Amino acid sequence: MMRKHKLKTSVFAVASTGLLLLSVASFNAEAGAPIEPDEEASNFLSVPAIFAEGYGITGLEIVGDHNSGLPEGSDPETWLIPYCFEGTEYYLQAEPTNSWQADWTVASGEVSVTVDWSDEVIKKEWNDKSVIPVSVTLYRGIEPGSMNGYEMTPLPANLLPSVCSDGVADTSVFSTSEEESEEIDLLWGTTPDSYGAYYDRATVFTVGAKLTIGELVRDADGNYVPVKDADGNEVYIFSSPVTMSFENLGKPDWLSPAIDVEGRIIYLYNWNLAAKQFGPEENRSGWYRLTFSIVDPVSYTLSKGYSVEDRGTYNVDTKVTFADEVDESNTGEDVVYEPTVHTAKATYVDIEITHLDTGE
Repeated sequence: MMRKHKLKTSVFAVASTGLLLLSVASFNAEAGAPIEPDEEASNFLSVPAIFAEGYGITGLEIVGDHNSGLPEGSDPETWLIPYCFEGTEYYLQAEPTNSWQADWTVASGEVSVTVDWSDEVIKKEWNDKSVIPVSVTLYRGIEPGSMNGYEMTPLPANLLPSVCSDGVADTSVFSTSEEESEEIDLLWGTTPDSYGAYYDRATVFTVGAKLTIGELVRDADGNYVPVKDADGNEVYIFSSPVTMSFENLGKPDWLSPAIDVEGRIIYLYNWNLAAKQFGPEENRSGWYRLTFSIVDPVSYTLSKGYSVEDRGTYNVDTKVTFADEVDESNTGEDVVYEPTVHTAKATYVDIEITHLDTGE
């Protein structure tokens, strides 16, 4: 069965260290000396994945086992830099000396998915100076044992590299600085022998994913409704298909696919409200509708950073539809803003943003 309690935690870890490519430094476990990575490291796929249309997270068509866009796994015997915790040696996400890859496949037909909005969207309240990590994960159930992955374990944030000795961790490997002891993010790691049938559902990637954000206003009946233009079309303050990430590099201001620290393929957009203000005291409070939808069909062009044979325009009929209900973790007493599946191709959640008066 899927370890759901290990797969529903803060997406802040995604916002800070969970994008597909990130720069990290690792350590020599014996000497404690830093090792400069030869290249940017990435989080590794731990949860099984399904590519709905046969196109990877870089937009390239998957041929055989190529162009999925996922970091490749390596022989666990080559993994370095263990972290001893409670008598077990773990290897961390994004360490350039490690790499693993869960099973993945290309769908053979239509894919019905369950939508999981991140806790940061549905269980927290925000103000207009916030940076909100808007994250969505798509899941499809799989036959237990049909696809294997790596069991991920949350570890203390102040854990330092060490080798287990006689099954007992050396307590000196824990950082004691006040700054690091207040770190809220956990480390996530796995073990070389943890590959197996831990999951009864897989994450799904589709090139048709799109995120829009629009303001809501009260109508004559006092209900909140989307702002529309003179032609009756909804007006968005943000609109991004995931295909924008295929051509754009650098600091993203669009919806991007990512592998988070727990090893899932997710869709992520860091919504920086303060950056959209014209002054420190501009009031951008109010209600907003976040809509995650599937564009069908989708068309995108690849050119920059791609080989000549990969360049060109890709026209894809998307295969993903949403199940009638959102993920069970999106409902319950601790949910502040409950998402809705609007159609088979669209789900949304309405959230309130308050104004933070800084007195400037």
